[in-house]
Formats: sequence, C-alpha cells, structure tokens
Amino acid sequence: MIYSNGSALIEGNRSELYVPAYHELLYDEEENLLDTFSANFDYHTTSYNDDFTNVVYSNVCEHVTDFSTDPKIKADCEAFN
Repeated sequence: MIYSNGSALIEGNRSELYVPAYHELLYDEEENLLDTFSANFDYHTTSYNDDFTNVVYSNVCEHVTDFSTDPKIKADCEAFN
C-alpha cells in the first residue's frame, strides 16, 4: 500500500523511489553474504554449514528455537514468512 501510493514518504524519500532502491540494496547484500559463505564453505564446521543452509535456504521458523517451541510465535513467523 505504501509503495503503490507515490505520495508516501519513507525516510524523506518518495516510496516509489525508495522501495525499489531498498530491494536492490537488500538483494546485493544477500548476494554478497552468499558469495562470502560459498568462498569460506570449506573453512566452517559441518554443523555451521548445515545451520547456515537451513536458515538461509529453508523455512527459518523451523530452525530458530524461539520460533519452533512457541506455537503463537511460530504461527506469527509462518504468517510473516
């Protein structure tokens, strides 16, 4: 809704300009994170690599303890996810 309304402001910038720029920055940062992880894969323990893979590539709600043990929090996480 905020994005579709060109008059909305986010941090002083029009939403129709801010949102795409934010998404691009977010994708760039995620790409850098995954590139760094891949470059260092052989230096980490198997459990670290497994945890990283589970959090990044699968449903985070199943792998974060607070989310997986409290049904209300897990439901909220699933709705957000």
